[in-house]
Amino acid sequence: FHDFEFPAASSSFGITQRETASTWKKPNDIAKTVNFGKYIDPNDFQPGTLSSPHFLSALSGIADFKQNKTIIEDQKTNSNGFYLIRLFVNSVWRYIAVDHFLPFIGGENAGVLSNIEGGETDLQGSLIEKAYAKSFGGYDSFARVQPREYYLRDLTGAPVKKYAITNLLISDSFDLQNIVKKALASGQVVQAVPTDKIAALGANPNFSYSVINYSSKGSLELRNSWELSNRDQKQVSKL
Repeated sequence: FHDFEFPAASSSFGITQRETASTWKKPNDIAKTVNFGKYIDPNDFQPGTLSSPHFLSALSGIADFKQNKTIIEDQKTNSNGFYLIRLFVNSVWRYIAVDHFLPFIGGENAGVLSNIEGGETDLQGSLIEKAYAKSFGGYDSFARVQPREYYLRDLTGAPVKKYAITNLLISDSFDLQNIVKKALASGQVVQAVPTDKIAALGANPNFSYSVINYSSKGSLELRNSWELSNRDQKQVSKL
């Protein structure tokens, strides 16, 4: 299957990148073994040169809470290279058809790849990112400024609520404590965005961190999905 609406060509990068020289590879040209859903851990996402850390943070949060399997219609690879991705675009659920050709610029992956170490790769992250790029006019859409919570909404179809924490300890806000507890207990995706004060402690303000636990001492346990070299490691920071 060749998607002529969103071809394996530089025009699919969008208006700002359409003249950029590119190559597009089939998954079997990238890795010996192509998986689908085997590596759903967010640590396996390897951002591309055109990837958005905000988008991939949202996608990693969904993977943390095991909700990414609802996005792709058929959860297995196929020889035709045809896939349907379900996205909540402009407040309407849409099925976006994409092929399996993945972009490279100057030998480096332009879109996200998943776990190419050991001769294996996984298509989930790459195909979801490609479908989102197709929906919004090209891969350069990830460079546009938009609230990062929009990505969570577009990927899940769920309403997204945003709360501001003005100090380092969440324990000072009883209502917010209960909101976080209930959300985690019901399996909802909960993410934290570093403020300037927290970024000064070493957190990257470009990333969103998955909230995986709320401690009895009134602090959040955050997972950083982007600085792990070993997919079996756990890295949790308490805030």
